[in-house]
Amino acid sequence: IETTVSNYRPTEQNTSIPISVTLIGTDLPSDELMDLIVTKYNLATRQANSFRMVARHFLLEESAPLLFHFGGVAGTGKSHVVLAISKLFEICRKPELFMKVSYMGCAASLIGGSSICQELCLMSKSITLSVSDDNLGKIMDTFRNIRYFLIDEVYTLDCNNLSKVNTRLQQAKNSMSVFGGLSIITCGDNHQFEPVKGLTIGREYDDTHTSATHAGRSLFVQISQKCIILDKNFRSLSDPVYLGIQQRFLQGKVTFADCDLLNENTVSNRMDIDLTSSDWINAPCIVNRNSLRLKINYERAHVFSCRTGFYKPFLFEANHFIGKKVINDIVIQTYLLGEKEDKFNRLPSKLVLCPGMPMM
Repeated sequence: IETTVSNYRPTEQNTSIPISVTLIGTDLPSDELMDLIVTKYNLATRQANSFRMVARHFLLEESAPLLFHFGGVAGTGKSHVVLAISKLFEICRKPELFMKVSYMGCAASLIGGSSICQELCLMSKSITLSVSDDNLGKIMDTFRNIRYFLIDEVYTLDCNNLSKVNTRLQQAKNSMSVFGGLSIITCGDNHQFEPVKGLTIGREYDDTHTSATHAGRSLFVQISQKCIILDKNFRSLSDPVYLGIQQRFLQGKVTFADCDLLNENTVSNRMDIDLTSSDWINAPCIVNRNSLRLKINYERAHVFSCRTGFYKPFLFEANHFIGKKVINDIVIQTYLLGEKEDKFNRLPSKLVLCPGMPMM
């Protein structure tokens, strides 16, 4: 990807051609419409170039499918570009042409999309792509009008799953073209953790790997021939020290001074911490154990109750289910819950909460 980025320059020619988009729901010339959306979402240069790459292809009704990737680390504004693209189809009254998905449900929810496994009936543990005629018919109906397919957090897909996506879209569109002839837009952070089991799409593989691995990797290479990397981090602009640490971590150049600075920002056994201060109440807490998270929640519930003077804490006992059946087996309950969260890092057996309190 880095190679293609260094050679890629968005074309600035034809930017002033007043192509009317009256037929797709608005009388604005295409350039004015793009400028309007870029301004609305306050897109920086590379964000705007990423948006315009998709917008021009759509507004000019180009016949060849678009294969395009834009990426960047957390905080570089990838989601803003996705929102801008969504707004384009909304303004043009053609939302049915555009679908947003992600392999992870939480990522899909953040962009107002859906799970790629749900939309394409992909069973992550299944080796084959078998699907019933009824389900295939539903998929074909869903994709009847779709022309643009955006995959967020694409690096969570392994090579085999990306190959499955290609095959299923070919089935959905009844076409043997790459991805069934759809325009594919992907975005993600190439510094993200690699897939748990499968092989990442971001690396080359030798002949000892399976054909599905090579197929998935080849598909991503095709997508990323057109590629823009967002390099401006907006989330850390107010903290240049932290931004520098983040960049050095990503480059593998972290220093001992960086580690020392990060270790200063931890809660220790100090007794001078005021749990009622706004700094503590509004501070994000990152912990790696259920037991510690539970204790911090207990403290916050107590402080919140005392500060508001209105609500008393509520005690909630945990219930676990298998399907819709409550687990009553005392052995299983003891293993899952119990009182020894400190030692075994188990899930909490009880939660103390106040209405309106922030929690983890």
